[in-house]
Amino acid sequence: MDEVADIDGFIMITVKEIITMFGLTPHPEGGYYRETYRSVETIRDNVLPNRYKGDRTYGTAIYYLLTPDTFSALHHLKTDEVYHFYLMRCTTSILVTLSRCCSFCPAAQVE
Repeated sequence: MDEVADIDGFIMITVKEIITMFGLTPHPEGGYYRETYRSVETIRDNVLPNRYKGDRTYGTAIYYLLTPDTFSALHHLKTDEVYHFYLMRCTTSILVTLSRCCSFCPAAQVE
């Protein structure tokens, strides 16, 4: 857990320091997180598609951290998610749809 993040030789910080600095806690699907935004408005469940159970907020945002000794459990997304990558080494994401399955490294897509 004390692995040092070294990105291009500029930043030296331990995983423990990142968790403390951002107030991250264990995420139910693996890794660590902290919610940074939650809309005050909600959408009533009676106007949402059937895949949703209960009311939903308009949007949320979180910081999320995977460490060398954690993983993100395979889970089904009912809605879109947007990712921003900071201090990242390549991690493999797996996309499974009804018609195909593929894996990719999101960080490799960024120049």
